[in-house]
Amino acid sequence: MKNIKIYIFSLLLAISTVTQAQDPSFSQFYFNQTYFNPAFAGIHGGTNASITYRRQWINMPSKFETMFFSFDSDISNIRGLGGIGFTAFRDVEGEGFLTTTGGSMQLNTMIPLTRHSFLKFGTEIAIYNKTVDWSGYIFGDQLDPIDPNILKPTSFTYPNDQDVIFPDLTLGVLYMFGEGPKRNLLKRNWSGKIGFAVHHINKPNQSFLGQNSRLPIKMLAHANMNFALDREASMVISPCAVFEWQETAQAEYFGMKTIYGGFNFLWDKFFVGNWVRFMENRDAYILNIGFIGGSDAPRSDRFKIYYSYDITISDLNGRNTGGSHEISFAYFFYNSFNDWFNLDKRKRKIHKISPDKCKFAYW
Repeated sequence: MKNIKIYIFSLLLAISTVTQAQDPSFSQFYFNQTYFNPAFAGIHGGTNASITYRRQWINMPSKFETMFFSFDSDISNIRGLGGIGFTAFRDVEGEGFLTTTGGSMQLNTMIPLTRHSFLKFGTEIAIYNKTVDWSGYIFGDQLDPIDPNILKPTSFTYPNDQDVIFPDLTLGVLYMFGEGPKRNLLKRNWSGKIGFAVHHINKPNQSFLGQNSRLPIKMLAHANMNFALDREASMVISPCAVFEWQETAQAEYFGMKTIYGGFNFLWDKFFVGNWVRFMENRDAYILNIGFIGGSDAPRSDRFKIYYSYDITISDLNGRNTGGSHEISFAYFFYNSFNDWFNLDKRKRKIHKISPDKCKFAYW
């Protein structure tokens, strides 16, 4: 029975890889912003480092694991620039049989519009390495018709190349407006961001067999707001909505659509959140909790940690997926590359949300 499960999973994995080729997703937009849009790099004036681990469908016969590390900082004192970022990525599917690793660099420029609004245009250049362990798969001609636990030799010939390396290009734009949430702000105690990004613009070929298997273009739109509910900004509510569309290899489909949205609610140093994700139908209901630590003193560093659990509400729920787990840790440094490398301070500084007055600054 175990062999049959592995065979079925291998077949489904192969089909999904060829026909859908969707990117791994994260449940929390707020904590992996540069993954969604390179224009977010350096957005809050300091330096942010974070790591996220996601384990999807823990009760399925094979594992889906994703790890994502990001580091970004403000370099707006260099004329014409806004922020710079670096990421590392690892995604494992099928007990390690299919693994994708890579790294990227983000760079963006910032254009001030008014004292409290600006545009950012970002670019991400990435290199990915995808590997496959063919010996780990079970093919149909290996199954014995009488005893499925007996495996026969397969006629499949493994390709000489078991990995493929390809570049990837992403472009994004971000519009930010508002003054808060800040302490002791009597009015306009809110801020918002609206953005759009196009991933895999170059549609890189990711085939192991020397064929044409292009990584489909993905388009993403997002909008989020932060509203202070009291003068001290000790209570903040942050709604957000994200829409993704990715091409498929099947001509009869216009693409895979994913929509998710919800809100986080911050009370002092703790926050909770409720989110819902839809694909072609309902997919998951997401609960998360977290904590923001560090001193409230001016020019201080802070950290945040959060955990989220995806409750499967799609048809997969009948197969007892066990849901999905995601945990992140992030550290925010008040200083940025502007401070550490003594970048050109003659540039006119534009208004930004200051961590001195806003514990929500790096959201």
